[in-house]
Amino acid sequence: MTILDSQSGRTRIRSTRLAALVGGIAVAASMTFGTAVGPASAETAAEFLASRCANYIANPQPYEAARSHCDGADLSGVDLSGMDLSWAFLTEANLTDTDLTGADLHGAYMADANLTNATLTGANLDSSYLGQANLTGANLADANLTDADLTDANLTDADLTDANLTDANLTEANLTGANLTGANLTYTQLGGSTLMPADITVDVMDPGWSYDGADVTWATPSMPSGVQFGPCNYSSGTKFPTGLTVVTCAVTTSYPSNGNSNGYFAVDVIAGPNWGEPPVTGSLGSLNSFFGS
Repeated sequence: MTILDSQSGRTRIRSTRLAALVGGIAVAASMTFGTAVGPASAETAAEFLASRCANYIANPQPYEAARSHCDGADLSGVDLSGMDLSWAFLTEANLTDTDLTGADLHGAYMADANLTNATLTGANLDSSYLGQANLTGANLADANLTDADLTDANLTDADLTDANLTDANLTEANLTGANLTGANLTYTQLGGSTLMPADITVDVMDPGWSYDGADVTWATPSMPSGVQFGPCNYSSGTKFPTGLTVVTCAVTTSYPSNGNSNGYFAVDVIAGPNWGEPPVTGSLGSLNSFFGS
């Protein structure tokens, strides 16, 4: 990871010994503070963002004219800890391995952004949009994700320890291998996520189908660390009637109080055309009705 600094310029030393000494210090400084080769390229974080974003606003406001525009920008591997990127446009931005510890990303629009292995410890992502973002291996411990939209986001192996996900939208999110120990999931939307079984469709040719419905079973999902599945309002093996039934299941965490949420999946038992009632043997009229004649 590269860390940014405010020093710039070249050092001119006549003495060979001093040049070697200062040169060694400069190399070390460039490794610690520079964004490119040599101390002449050192930049502050703000200067770096100004050089990479179409428009960087140091003091952003929640209206477009006063928001940073960093869509598609390569911001990977740099130290942006504590930076104010609230309300920023970061669609498809590359933030791989970027340090965003304690950064303010409140209201940021980060659709399809790549945050693989990014550090977001203690970051403020309140009301941010992270739809379809790649957060594989990201560190979101203690992050504020209240009201954040993570629809279809990839959170595989992400660390969400003690993260606040109150009212967050995790619909269709992939949480395989994530750590949710101590996370607050109050009113979190989990439908279609990997914390729920997949939707189930049963038709007239499937085993267990009958005219009064179908016996439907499902496996308990493989849950990440810190969360437990169930109970549900229907148990696996229940006979479901023809039509669509929504199954709601609880997800509990180790959050101290009221930090649990519900998710859902659908069971759809499909009957064939005119198969609402079984045929009556010996009745031609019933048989004609049965075959749609």
